Amino acid sequence: MSIRWLIKASAYRNPYEEHLTREEQSDLSMARRQKDKFEREIAEIWEVVEAEDRGLNDGEARRIDSLQSQVNIYRNQAVRILDLARSRISIMNESESERRQRAESWIHNAVYGDPDEQHLDPDDKDHAVFGLTEDPNSAGYILPDGGMLNFSGGEDHRAISGISDDLPPYTEGMILFCVVTGAVRIRVHGGTSVKVNVYQPPTQAQVQRIAQICKNCEYFAIDVSNEEGQPYWSREVNYPTVGGVMGMLEEAGQTLGENQR
Repeated sequence: MSIRWLIKASAYRNPYEEHLTREEQSDLSMARRQKDKFEREIAEIWEVVEAEDRGLNDGEARRIDSLQSQVNIYRNQAVRILDLARSRISIMNESESERRQRAESWIHNAVYGDPDEQHLDPDDKDHAVFGLTEDPNSAGYILPDGGMLNFSGGEDHRAISGISDDLPPYTEGMILFCVVTGAVRIRVHGGTSVKVNVYQPPTQAQVQRIAQICKNCEYFAIDVSNEEGQPYWSREVNYPTVGGVMGMLEEAGQTLGENQR
């Protein structure tokens, strides 16, 4: 049995790799290193077997089975990372009308639930539903119309990825939700500390809502990032003025407008 297929490095580079975030690139590299490591161990076992011109013994067969399971795990991780990139690129390349329709669907799902699941028990939904709130301390996201998604249950912001099967899980889904819908991620502590993450130029309704929340705040921070979650700039201010907060949000809009479609 030839083992060259086990140890030969492929020169092929997936075209979606150039669109990965730094975190995804790191995860992909780790998955590939682990896969290669276990494949080399399999190759070493076969080298011994072929050198001795014999078949596998029971211990070697079990070890190869175990190693192959690890190879499959890390290969699947690499495939999943690239599939997420392909899905994200496909969504980002949609027409303006398709993207607007998708944004409306995701916002509806986040506030009211997936309409295809309305026949289900409301306590047994497949997808997350958050509803709206008027309490900034409970808000997780500010929608383009100024409405705030209710995260009063202490949910991680990444839980937003659970509103639709179209969204990738965890951080990737959180960023894509903001990019497609224009939602601003927000975290308020005690009504005095406010932090926002902005991925699209904020609407006037969002600017007004955030300015209202910051009317008496003692700390304000803003992170402005591109559609892949890479930062353009960040800023934090103690005892900000409403005008200062609005100015930073307007600057965020200018930065994003100049660098994104």
